[in-house]
Amino acid sequence: MHPAIKNEMKRAEKKIEKCLFDMINDHDFYGHLLLSMNIECLPIIPTMGTDGDRIVYNPLFVNNISRKKLRFAMSHEVYHVIFKHHLRSPVNVTPEELYGNVLSEQEKAELMRTHRKWNKAGDYVINPQLESDGFPRYKEFLFDDRYKGMTAEAVFKKLPDEPEQSQNGNGGSQQAENGNQDGSENGTSGKGNDNKGSQQGQGTGEDENGQYVGDVFSAGKGKKLSKAEKDQKAREIDQKVINAARIAKRQGTLPAGMARYVDSLTETKVNYIDLLREFMETVMDRSDYDWSFPNRRFIPGGYYLPSIAGEDDEMPETWIFMDTSGSIGQRELQILGNEIASVLDQFKTKVHVAYIDAAMHNTETFEHDDIINGKLKLHPQGGGGTSFVPGFKYLEEKDIEPVCLLYFTDLCCNDFPEEPDFPVFWGHVGNSGWGKNDPPFGEVVELELGNE
Repeated sequence: MHPAIKNEMKRAEKKIEKCLFDMINDHDFYGHLLLSMNIECLPIIPTMGTDGDRIVYNPLFVNNISRKKLRFAMSHEVYHVIFKHHLRSPVNVTPEELYGNVLSEQEKAELMRTHRKWNKAGDYVINPQLESDGFPRYKEFLFDDRYKGMTAEAVFKKLPDEPEQSQNGNGGSQQAENGNQDGSENGTSGKGNDNKGSQQGQGTGEDENGQYVGDVFSAGKGKKLSKAEKDQKAREIDQKVINAARIAKRQGTLPAGMARYVDSLTETKVNYIDLLREFMETVMDRSDYDWSFPNRRFIPGGYYLPSIAGEDDEMPETWIFMDTSGSIGQRELQILGNEIASVLDQFKTKVHVAYIDAAMHNTETFEHDDIINGKLKLHPQGGGGTSFVPGFKYLEEKDIEPVCLLYFTDLCCNDFPEEPDFPVFWGHVGNSGWGKNDPPFGEVVELELGNE
């Protein structure tokens, strides 16, 4: 590799790391999500891009824009993931296919027209959101108030089709091969030096309103995902967003628009299995920064960014409380037992289930070996009145502090304990009408009962 190319790549890597440090301190919501993704140098693309699992960048694009605009660009890519644009893309293509030598020039040209249009549609949705979050309205990027509040699909339908353009397959790589040593942070992005590499190929996305910031590629790394696979990836994204929002909320830095979006995520009715997976992913998820153990990915560059607490830990043991006062019938208990079995089959962990009405009854601990023919048999006791105090009191007396607690109940009780130091999910079973009480702490998830 030419020394000039190596130099540009090293400079870009250091600049990305500095940007991540800035984001953790100034925009920790985005910083937390960025730390959960792989960030890779990919000189063949013109600017930046994401497929949901990684963010890729052209080193010369990174080196030739200001740090402030780089923060905007990286936050922009995060929003593509938050809004799941990579899961909804009408084009199934990877950056290596679109800008490399995998496909013919004709194939790339045909894909590029729809790809560019989808990218523009996503940017018209994202950029106003970033502006409302406190980022400047950069004139070089796509803004149009006519599209405010619309979905990417709705904007896509309104945009004109992209013209046919020639392909040379170089993307932004030619700029890196030339070894541009300018390196000035001139604060432009899409004009002048910022766009030298982009003009070698496609992907600049320029029109009368500016250019799109980067590319959003389809999820799956070229494999066409099934609906079930897309749904699972969507759930994983939502949980990461919820966790990042919790961190930012504790710091008082969660943008108001994102707070409303997160509220909409937690209010959605879900199936038992969706809730359990969300619950387990919450327990497993990298839910806070840990400065005592530096993030190993960035140490070679001389930057000591935080790791995310729990990323190397084994799956913690988890607790589920079952309201056995009559809230949940035998059919629902069997469904729940089957889904706990699927969790134990997927994760190496123990699940503790406690049965509670107005008093604490029996507890059961389940491991993978307890699964028989894919099912798990629960043995509930109770059937009296309802109180939410006994279970929490039991944990306190036993000096147990779970990473997270899931409580299945119809919420027809107003006898709540004091708020514990661990997060609580209330899995609400039943109608939302008479008798339901809103808990003074924790998050309520409305359950939609599935079939056994």
